[in-house]
Amino acid sequence: MLPPRGALHRQRRRRALDGHARQVGRAADPHDRGDPARREHELGLDPGLQKDGVEAHLQELLAEHITTLGDGYTLVRREFPTAIGPVDILCRDADSATVAVEIKRRGEIDGVEQLTRYLELLNRDPHLAPVRGVFAAQEIKPQARVLATDRGIHCVTLDYDALRGIEHEGTLF
Repeated sequence: MLPPRGALHRQRRRRALDGHARQVGRAADPHDRGDPARREHELGLDPGLQKDGVEAHLQELLAEHITTLGDGYTLVRREFPTAIGPVDILCRDADSATVAVEIKRRGEIDGVEQLTRYLELLNRDPHLAPVRGVFAAQEIKPQARVLATDRGIHCVTLDYDALRGIEHEGTLF
């Protein structure tokens, strides 16, 4: 005798989920909320977004040499946490105004959009507001520069070698 149609469907679905779980290393039941007897593999903590080597190093170097942005700048924090992701650098200018800095190797429109979202969020915080933005990159695309300028965001082109203290012969500055 065959099981009822609904039961057969559930059995097939369970087998398919079990097979998929073995392949990708997840708990067999997507509705399982942590029963250790049913869990096949632990994946660990989500590492979040990872910066590539040069971008991470640019952030580190700019934090060390924050006055590259202007005289009197002081670092508040690298990777300042927000509800929508960390701001690369939060600092204060010579007038103690809050400045959010987004750092990219190649500054494109999506980086300006990202900084705009951070600024909108940070400016809601009465302890930080008003917050202005600086878009810093080794190279800034013309369209990104236009968009940033239109939104009141200052653009800074970073010289990676200069931040690392490497001087090139034959350069004027």
